[in-house]
Amino acid sequence: MPPPPQWCPRGYPSRHSALFSRYSSADLETEAGARAALAAFEFGGFRFDTTGWEFTEYDYWFIYTCQIIAWTVAQYDARVPVAA
Repeated sequence: MPPPPQWCPRGYPSRHSALFSRYSSADLETEAGARAALAAFEFGGFRFDTTGWEFTEYDYWFIYTCQIIAWTVAQYDARVPVAA
């Protein structure tokens, strides 16, 4: 089995390891790679319909969510003592 992708959840391999390993070689760094990965994805009869999806610009909610995640991590780091 290949090593887990960086985006895999903790505990890999898990019950989803077959799903993750099937798509672990996908190039998610480019728009073309992301589109190809979504087009190839199929699980239990589910497929993504990416018709009309924009991959070139971030929506405001995504940028806002990234800022909130960074703020939350900083708040956590400020309150949790560093192990010696």
